Amino acid sequence: MIEKPLHVLGRPFGLVLICLYEFLTGLFEILLGAGALLFDGILVEELATDPGNIFINWILNNVDFTVDTSQQIGLILLFFGIVKLLISYGIWLQSWKLRRVMILFFLLTTTIIVIELLFRFSLIKVFTLGVDALFLYYLWKILPRHLRHYDKLGPV
Repeated sequence: MIEKPLHVLGRPFGLVLICLYEFLTGLFEILLGAGALLFDGILVEELATDPGNIFINWILNNVDFTVDTSQQIGLILLFFGIVKLLISYGIWLQSWKLRRVMILFFLLTTTIIVIELLFRFSLIKVFTLGVDALFLYYLWKILPRHLRHYDKLGPV
């Protein structure tokens, strides 16, 4: 007897997990980016007063924040948040075209992380590299099995 893979909401379980992860991280990045743009660093300064907030304290110790850098970081976070929402949407729709864009995006981010690791090693970067590598594997090898509709070009 052949076992069917676990499905949630009519989608494979792995696909749902990746969509949920990308959606939540994208939404979080959009909120952080909007906060950085709207509050010009006030939000970051306020969070830094909480000694228990390890993440913000780590950021403040490693990045020199000014109004300009706060706005630049806000724009970058907004951009990556929007891209992650599009990735989540594309994976959910199981689109070949968006799959190609997602593969290019993850190849770019993975390359950037590898270059960053060569200059400044960090366990967070290693973790991020691992997550991106898993997403690349999923997009390249597993997602095509779940795609229902093929365009004229077929799989990449």
